[in-house]
Amino acid sequence: MAREWLAAAKEQVRLSEGWQEFSQELFDVVLQQLAESHVASFTDLSTSEKTLFVERAARTVNGGKIVG
Repeated sequence: MAREWLAAAKEQVRLSEGWQEFSQELFDVVLQQLAESHVASFTDLSTSEKTLFVERAARTVNGGKIVG
C-alpha cells in the first residue's frame, strides 16, 4: 500500500506543471553550460562532472539557493 501511494505521488509530481517547468529550465541551463564549456554531449562527462553540471544548473534555476 505504501509503495502504491509513493508511486502515485511521484507520478503526480512528475506530471505537475511546476515540475515540467523546472525540468525544462534545468535542461536548458545544462545545455548552455555544455556549450560554454565546449562539451559536445552530457555523456562525454565523467560522473562527477555530470553531478557538478547539474548542481550548478539547479543553483542557477533556484536563484543561487542550494536546495536539499
